[in-house]
Amino acid sequence: MEVTTPSDRTPVSTVFILGAPRSGTTFVQQELARRSGVRTTTELHYLAHYVAPALRRWSAQRDHVAKLQREFATTGTISDKLVFLPASLEEAEFLSALRGPIEALITRGQTDEAPMSLLVLKTPSDSLYVDDIVAVFPEASFVHVVRSPFDVIRSYRAVSKTWAGKWAPRSTLLGIMMWRIHVLGSASAAGRTTMTTVRYEDVRVDPTATLNEALSAIGHTLSSEFDEAHMWLTSAAGQELMGDRDPIDPPDVGDGTKARPELNALQRRLVTVFCQDLLATFGYLAPGERTELSGIARWTLRRVERWYNARLRRGIANALAAPNATVVLLPPASAR
Repeated sequence: MEVTTPSDRTPVSTVFILGAPRSGTTFVQQELARRSGVRTTTELHYLAHYVAPALRRWSAQRDHVAKLQREFATTGTISDKLVFLPASLEEAEFLSALRGPIEALITRGQTDEAPMSLLVLKTPSDSLYVDDIVAVFPEASFVHVVRSPFDVIRSYRAVSKTWAGKWAPRSTLLGIMMWRIHVLGSASAAGRTTMTTVRYEDVRVDPTATLNEALSAIGHTLSSEFDEAHMWLTSAAGQELMGDRDPIDPPDVGDGTKARPELNALQRRLVTVFCQDLLATFGYLAPGERTELSGIARWTLRRVERWYNARLRRGIANALAAPNATVVLLPPASAR
């Protein structure tokens, strides 16, 4: 998304950082946002809690209006009352309204004291809503951060015992599924919009060079100067919960260098069996290992896909009583 602000200021572009939780997306976000001209926010969960439910509701109601249109064209009458937003608002106008909160952040971030050229948004669950991001923010760019599932799952198991107990799985198998779902969701942006992928391990070695190369690949060049004083866009309430530089978080939120419990041999084998294809894609597979998934792995992943989609539908329904959300764990059979 690119927004032109008043006067002669430079248009502001938007970059979404995608990736599984505990993959270093926060580290990449902060490294980018410390640059002069870049602003960011805390995790908004705007796609999951606002945009996706609204789009599902719009789609269902648009279908209702279209049904009445077909009835009228055929019989000259309709079977139900003409209601709902699609009867009065064009879809382009509706999508523009959904962009409103992000455009408001950009407008607020544009100050004479600290001009803004790039807004960085990071919420790991956005990886599951790439279709919705592309629909609402067609000019946005993506940076996909991928990290070895062995390390990600170790992190899930550690934080599941503390602040992340509500969502982080202790089960190795469920951790595998969470990593796969987010990585495949993020990768689905390739070829449909401007997207690049970086490995967390490479960013940690040389964040400046790695991220400069990544941003160049999606058409952005950042200043080499740093301006950490202006990196966060917050509300008045959010400002109260900011530390000297970053938001105040529960203990152990950041990955840092804290030791994580090692996976045993069986757990490592499970990761290898169920992630062989993606381990090979991103360079994490040990030399000589198979790259294709076994029949049992495919069957298990499809079963978990159905379970996860049912869970995701319930979450969206609770947010705004909206049907349908689909996450694809495996590519179509014809693509394998």
